[in-house]
Amino acid sequence: MLVGVPPVLDTGTLRLGGRTVRLAGVEPVGGEQARALSAHVGGREVACEPVLGEAYRCEVDGWDLSEVVPFNGGGRAGPGATPAMLDAERAARAARKGIWGGR
Repeated sequence: MLVGVPPVLDTGTLRLGGRTVRLAGVEPVGGEQARALSAHVGGREVACEPVLGEAYRCEVDGWDLSEVVPFNGGGRAGPGATPAMLDAERAARAARKGIWGGR
């Protein structure tokens, strides 16, 4: 397990413990969405566990970032996405959040 306060590289990639950590099931984007995820993490400690090869499940305050990202329209659910992540993406699309045209 990797634990620490990471910089956010994009909505699917963190830098933690000197390693690049990819969020499982997330197709990342940069720009405004990455800044929003960075604000969400907000200097809090993140705990990451490997789940699929090089992919990780990362939590901050009990929230799985792989679900938070598609729920807020910060990226698409990708290969390895769970049903909860797919539901989160559908909800974000319907609400036109983030990359789906919101704000």
